[in-house]
Amino acid sequence: MKSTFSIAAVISCLCILAAGALSYDQRVPSALQIVDFEGKGITLRHEDLRPKDISRRMRMERYDDVLFVPGNNESLAKLAALDYSPEDYDGLIVQAGKDSKDSEYTFPCRGKNRLLLAWRDAGTSNQRSCNKGVAVSPSKDSLALWQKPDSIAIFQPEKQFLKETSPRQVVIVPDRALTLVKTANSETGIFVYVGFGNVTIKSAKHPRGRQVKSGERYAYPEDKITPIDRYQFLTSPEIQDFLNSNNWLLPNLPDRVSRGIAAQLAQQQAALNIAIASIRQSRTVCFNSLKLDPSRIIGGSTARGVVELSEPAPAGGAVVKLASDNSQIAKVPSTVTVPTGKTSTFFEIYTAQVSSPQQVEISASCADINRETILAVEPRYPTNIEIHGQPNNGIPEEEIIGAIQWLFTAGYHRPCHFIRNPDNLSNSSYWDEVRYGIQQDEPVFIYRYGNRLQSAPEGYYWSPIDEHPSTRIYRLQIRSE
Repeated sequence: MKSTFSIAAVISCLCILAAGALSYDQRVPSALQIVDFEGKGITLRHEDLRPKDISRRMRMERYDDVLFVPGNNESLAKLAALDYSPEDYDGLIVQAGKDSKDSEYTFPCRGKNRLLLAWRDAGTSNQRSCNKGVAVSPSKDSLALWQKPDSIAIFQPEKQFLKETSPRQVVIVPDRALTLVKTANSETGIFVYVGFGNVTIKSAKHPRGRQVKSGERYAYPEDKITPIDRYQFLTSPEIQDFLNSNNWLLPNLPDRVSRGIAAQLAQQQAALNIAIASIRQSRTVCFNSLKLDPSRIIGGSTARGVVELSEPAPAGGAVVKLASDNSQIAKVPSTVTVPTGKTSTFFEIYTAQVSSPQQVEISASCADINRETILAVEPRYPTNIEIHGQPNNGIPEEEIIGAIQWLFTAGYHRPCHFIRNPDNLSNSSYWDEVRYGIQQDEPVFIYRYGNRLQSAPEGYYWSPIDEHPSTRIYRLQIRSE
């Protein structure tokens, strides 16, 4: 590959390698060819030099050459990795943009915000540019924090980029198969979408990496993996345009480079068509809906999830993958199978007690179709139910808790009051608070003590809630004139 660094740097690098102090097999491109671009305001700059408007004959060859794509939802640029020994395509194509935020690609293996990255099948040699990773950060993070290596030949993103000064930075390492990845800003950091292949995401949280599979999205710094609608992803105009060979095979490219890109895109188009056809076929029975019963629950209780198909499951059943984004609070099985000939089945969701209200995302996926819904987990005493009176009234505390939880499960989620003291309500210390709640249209309930039910205040009466099994819960109602 072409060398642009000094002899002293080469000798230094060789000495390090000979001493065994550096294990290095990162492959970097000799250059990145600007194949094509759309829109205005796209520039190429190096360090502090004045940016230049790009052209299709330009190449990025120096460390820290930066391709800048403005966030105008119109501009994008396409790059192809080159090897100079001899001049040939080196197995990686990149698109920066389109997006509402600025995007960048920095030579040799760095980027910001919205990127599409496609590596060819590496076979047994793994001869592809940036085979050990492309470092990506959100558009507002700085990429000027990293120490410049003595030579591009020892460029190692996993060692140079994972600094505490940029906790939202990730390094995306492809496996050896055809790989297609999209990155984009999130509200707090960066999203990584995987369309083909599997990738390893290295970060300050996972220096050794975390695997993200085809059909999944990784959010950082949340460190969260969720399934994506792979059919929607692969059939999107953005991906279709990116993998269309007509947008890459332009006259300004050397012949060997054109042939290399064409071969890779032919493979990826074939894989794309197979994946889309497979999803279409399996979608005939998957996937209609995901429902929770109840969708709000007291921590420590069990909820039920129901998955429904659009048609009866085929022979052998339909397997639905399940996930919880916080299994410490709400745990689900990894899969559930809809039996042959059936259109639905259920699964149990086991929750833990919590000290404050929590929201847990429960997701289900089948044939690359995903559904998500939220399970609200409340403390033992729901925060919306104000409890009045002392516990020493002869009623077991667990019985009171059961009645309160029943009210919550029955749908009383807005502010309300629960009275467990058999004393006369209008003479109690909390009557003013309860009366104010009544004025605010907040329901007031009482749990009957034995056969005794305290008198209702003047102008009110107690109405039994027949749905409760014990028939001991009453609601305070205003007496009609």
